Amino acid sequence: MRATSILHATVFIAVIILLPSPVLGTSAKDVFSKVFTSVVVVLAMDKRGDTIAQGSGVVVGEYEVVTNCHVLEKAKNLMVRQASDWSGGKGYRMSAFLLARNDERDLCLLFVGELPIPPVARPARLGAAKKLSIGEEVYAVGAPAGLELSLSRGVVSQLRGVFGKRFAPLLQTDAAISPGSSGGGLFNQAGELVGITTFKWRGENLNFAIPSEWVKQLQTQGRVKLIKAKGRATCTTKPTYECVMGLALHAANSEEFFPIRAKRLQDIAAVQMEIGDIQGAQQTLAAATRAASSRDVFIGTLSDIETFANIFIAQTKIGDLQAADQTAMALTKAVNASSFHSRAKAYLASAQAKTARISNAIQLASRIKGTPRSRALADIAQAQAESGDIATAMETAMSIGDDSHRNRALLMVSDAQARVGNFEDARITVREIGDAAGRQAGFLRIAGWQLVAGHIEAAERTMILVSASGLFDGWFHMLLSTIQAKKGNFTAAITMADSLPRDQNGSAIRIALLNEIAVMQAGAGKALDAKRTLADALRIAHGRGDAKGRTVLLSTIAAAQSKAGYTEAAKQTFAQAIVAFENVREKFAYLRVEIAQMQAKAGFFEDAVKTALSIGGLLKVKYRVEALVTIARYLAGKPPPPFWDPRRSNF
Repeated sequence: MRATSILHATVFIAVIILLPSPVLGTSAKDVFSKVFTSVVVVLAMDKRGDTIAQGSGVVVGEYEVVTNCHVLEKAKNLMVRQASDWSGGKGYRMSAFLLARNDERDLCLLFVGELPIPPVARPARLGAAKKLSIGEEVYAVGAPAGLELSLSRGVVSQLRGVFGKRFAPLLQTDAAISPGSSGGGLFNQAGELVGITTFKWRGENLNFAIPSEWVKQLQTQGRVKLIKAKGRATCTTKPTYECVMGLALHAANSEEFFPIRAKRLQDIAAVQMEIGDIQGAQQTLAAATRAASSRDVFIGTLSDIETFANIFIAQTKIGDLQAADQTAMALTKAVNASSFHSRAKAYLASAQAKTARISNAIQLASRIKGTPRSRALADIAQAQAESGDIATAMETAMSIGDDSHRNRALLMVSDAQARVGNFEDARITVREIGDAAGRQAGFLRIAGWQLVAGHIEAAERTMILVSASGLFDGWFHMLLSTIQAKKGNFTAAITMADSLPRDQNGSAIRIALLNEIAVMQAGAGKALDAKRTLADALRIAHGRGDAKGRTVLLSTIAAAQSKAGYTEAAKQTFAQAIVAFENVREKFAYLRVEIAQMQAKAGFFEDAVKTALSIGGLLKVKYRVEALVTIARYLAGKPPPPFWDPRRSNF
C-alpha cells in the first residue's frame, strides 16, 4: 500500500516536471507581459513625410523588425514607433529601411538603427508553427485601426498547407485581427512568436498568420546586409567620424535621381577633402562620377557640366590624376552635348584654370562671347592669383569688359593675397574695385583673414577703411565686436553687438556675437560675466515672436552654453529649442539641420545623430547629408570655421 502510494507520487511529480510550462496557470495577462515590448507600429510614408499606411511589426533581433510587405506598398520612407502610451516606449519615429523581402510570402524584414536605444525593445523568441495543435490557445498582439498593443485571444482553427509536418503551415485562427494588425505577432502560451498576423478572409473569425519558420528564413536572406547596417547603427550610441560619414554616404546614395545624387556625393567629398580624409574623398568622388554618368541619354545640362567640373577640380587637387582624366572626358562630352554653348565652355575654361591648365583655359576663353567669357576670365584671374602670379592675374582682371565680373575678379585676387598674408597688396587691389560696395566687401574680407592669422591690431586698422553703414552693416558690427572680444575688451564688444538693429537679421547676428563673447569670457575665467552674456542672448531669443527664429537662436545659444562649460543649461536650452520646433515642424522641417549641427557643436553627438536621422520630407537627402557631414567634422576635430571667418561661403 505504501509502495503503491510512493509510486503514484513519483509518477505525479514526473508528470508535473515533464508538462510544458504554459499549461501551468498561463493566462493572457502572463503572455502579454512577456511579449508587449516586442510589438511595434510600422508607418509607410510618402516623399513629403506624410503617413500613407500603418501596420504592425514584431522585433525579431537587436535591430530587426518583421512586418507584412503589403503594409509598405508605395512607401518612399519607412518609420517604426514603439507604443508610446503607458508602456514607456519611444514615442518618436525611428527611421527604418528594408533588409530583405519575400513578396510571395508577404514578409518583409526592416532594419531599425535606434532600437537598442533605451527603452530597449525585447526581441521576440521564435517558436515553431508546425508544432502547434488544432485547438491550442494563441494570442494576437498588434495595432488594429492604430490602437497600439491590442491583445486578442483565440485558438488554432486549422494548420493549412501541412504536408506530413515537413513544411511550415499557414495558421488559421479565430483570434481577432483588423486592418492595422497586419505584421503583428501571433504568440503561443509560452510567449513564443509562432506567426505574423496577415489577413482576414470573408466571414467571421477566418483570420490567418504566416508561420514563424519563414521569419527565420527571411533573417538568413538579409544576414549580409544586416552586418553592414549594424556598423552604421552604432552611430546612434557611439558616434565616430567613420560611421557618421558612412551614414551621410548612405543617405546620398539613397537619392533616386542620379544628377542630384552626384551633387550630394560631391558635397560630402568637399568636406572630406577639407578635413584631410583624402582616401575617403577619392572614393566618394568616384561614386559621384558614376552617378553623374548614369543617364541613358546624355543631354549636357549646365547642372551636369557644373557637377563634372567640380569633381574634376577636386580629383586634381587630391592628386587622383587618372580619375581626373576620365572625368575631364565626361566633362568635355557634357560641354559638347550642351545647347548652352558659351556658358558650357565657360565652365570648362574655369575648370581648366582651377586645375593649373591656365594656358588651355585662356585659349578656350578667347573663343567665348559675351558675359560667359567675362565669367571665365574672372575664374582664370583667381587661379593665376592663387598660383602666385599676381601681376598676370591683375592684367587678366583688368581686361574683363563686364564691370561686375571685373570687380569680382579683383575681389578674388585680393582674397588670394590676403589668404597668404599679403595684406598691404590686398588693400591696394581692393582700391581698384570700381564700386563702393565691392570695396567694402574687400576690406571686410581682409580684416577677416587678418583675424584668422591672429593679427588683431591689423584687423582693427583695416576696419577703419570700412563704412559703418550700407549693405554690410551687420558684417561690420560682427567683425568689430569680434575684434574687441579677442582683445579682451568684452564690455566694448557687447556694446558693439547691442548697437545692431532690432530687426530679425540684427537680432540673429547679435545673439551670434553674444554667444562668441560668452565663450571667450568663460575661457578667460570670467564665468559670471559669461552667464550674464548668455542670459542676455536667451532673453533676446525668447523675445522672438516666430517659433522658427526661436528654434535657430536657442540652438546656437545651447551650443555656446556647452562650450562655455554649462552642460546642464545647454540641455535645458536644447529642450526649449525642440519645443519651439514642434510648433513649426510641418512647415520648416529643415530646422532639424540647425538643431543637429548645434548639438554636435555642443558635443552631444548621440543626440545630433538621432536628430539628423529623423530628418524627412521632400529634401530629406539634402538636409540629412548636410547635418551628418557637419557632425562628422566635429567628430574629426575639424569643425566649420566661426561665423566671422572668410573661409565660410556665406561671409
